[in-house]
Amino acid sequence: MQGKRWNRGGCAAALGLAAALVIGTCGGGKAVPDGGLRVPRGAALSVRISQPLSPASHSAGQTFAATLDAPLEKGAKIFVPAGARVEGVVEETPRDDSGRQGLTLRLVRLYLDEQQFLEMETDPVTRFPRDQRAVTENVNALLGLEDKIAYLAETGGGAREPSEGAASQAGAPLVPMGGLMVFTLASDLVVPPPGQ
Repeated sequence: MQGKRWNRGGCAAALGLAAALVIGTCGGGKAVPDGGLRVPRGAALSVRISQPLSPASHSAGQTFAATLDAPLEKGAKIFVPAGARVEGVVEETPRDDSGRQGLTLRLVRLYLDEQQFLEMETDPVTRFPRDQRAVTENVNALLGLEDKIAYLAETGGGAREPSEGAASQAGAPLVPMGGLMVFTLASDLVVPPPGQ
């Protein structure tokens, strides 16, 4: 099973996010082993990114680690638990119209245990940094509003200038550690029965 590509086929049922993905069977594609599970093409997989990701730290071709945010299950049987290790890869990302460098990510492997994994294909997801001036203005506005509310609560009225103190977002990762990302399967993912 190690490195074996189970997941070929063309079932296009789309699934939404839930606390768990409850998957039924669907026609077409590669046969599912007895007691196995087919997660169809178009299903959404949510993962938690295991380290900060930015264009400065991760270039095209580098891998990144993540964990499955919700289990893959059918009925009461869990095929892959939440927290299972997932591996992704960074793809080449063109700059946007403002010249900002983004990150394009896709998932390539789902680990069943320390040695066994399933290869998978997802559609790429691209993130670009937000406009820095807009972010700073929004943070300043929120801090100013909090200052004014606190001042009114303490004094019962009056006016004063908000304090300076907006944290700079420069250099912040596009995807923070623990950040939730949602990927869409580009082909069926066939999972063998647990323990096989």
